[in-house]
Amino acid sequence: MRSFFLVIAGREELLSDPDVKTADAVCIDLEDTLQDKATGRRLAMEFMAGFEHAHRSIRINGLGTWEALEDLQMIAAMAKRPDSLTVPRVEDPAELRILAEMLPGMPLSPIVESPKALEAAFDIAAAPQVHGLKLGGKDLSLATKAARSWNSLAYARGRIVQAAAAHGLAVYDEPFTRDHDPARLESDAREIRALGFTGKTVVAPSQIAAINAAFREE
Repeated sequence: MRSFFLVIAGREELLSDPDVKTADAVCIDLEDTLQDKATGRRLAMEFMAGFEHAHRSIRINGLGTWEALEDLQMIAAMAKRPDSLTVPRVEDPAELRILAEMLPGMPLSPIVESPKALEAAFDIAAAPQVHGLKLGGKDLSLATKAARSWNSLAYARGRIVQAAAAHGLAVYDEPFTRDHDPARLESDAREIRALGFTGKTVVAPSQIAAINAAFREE
């Protein structure tokens, strides 16, 4: 998968954008800025039941929170489960082993977004049912008090790519946040591919085409 489109639960109007149908994956976000978790879960269930255009994922809340337990109860009860779970705030592969026991066979995609997670990246990549790694550049930059820039995240990107490659996994870069700079988006996507990433998380439908083009097989 090249483009991994992330949309906050409750903003399903974005899914009607024609560009979204060209994304390789669509992920409903129950974490970050979502305030009404119960409504978000209901909308996520409706999305999973009706969306057929791409790989379908759900980003659950951080493991160890009550919200995550409720997310997992919802997923366990689904008649039509997501194709994968995106798992934030993972710092120990033991968390993923427990999650794999709770949901056998469910592909997991942990987000590496803290110094501890970056240090444990190779062990996280080796955990059961992990099928891809994602870079969480915003939280990682905040944790390290570094700028959220190419240079400051260069080491993190390289380490995550190496961890994924060591275990034959897909690996996705963080979102591109400069919405009105298409030339820089294209350049960024090419640089990310050259570094070894297999795709990129997307938060703006208008960016999907450029990312797909940058990661198209030659």
